[in-house]
Amino acid sequence: MDIIKVCIPDFHYSPIAGTSFKDYIDISYNRLVKTFGKPNKGEDKTDAEWIILTSEGCITIYNYKDGKNYLGNKGLKTKDITEWHIGGEIGRNEEKIKNIVTKLLNPDNR
Repeated sequence: MDIIKVCIPDFHYSPIAGTSFKDYIDISYNRLVKTFGKPNKGEDKTDAEWIILTSEGCITIYNYKDGKNYLGNKGLKTKDITEWHIGGEIGRNEEKIKNIVTKLLNPDNR
C-alpha cells in the first residue's frame, strides 16, 4: 500500500468529505512532518491536518480541541501536540485504518 498523494483541500473538491474519526495515534508533530510534509492549517477546532490519499482510500490525521485555535493561549502549540486523531472513510474498519497509518509511518516494517 502506497501513498498516492498528500494533499491540500480545494474549495471545490475535498477528499475528506465522507470521513470521520476512527482512532488516536500518539506521535510527535516532527515525526508527522518528516513523513508527510507540512500540514494543512486547521481552523476552529483543529490546528493541523494531513490529508493522505492512499490506494486504500482517504485518511486524515489531525489534532482536535487541544490547540490554540480552540483553546486560545491555554492550548498546546502545534509542535507540542502528541495525541492525534485519525480519520477515515465512513464504513471503513477502524483497526484497518490505524494499521495503514502505522505502515505509512514505519515503511521499513511493511
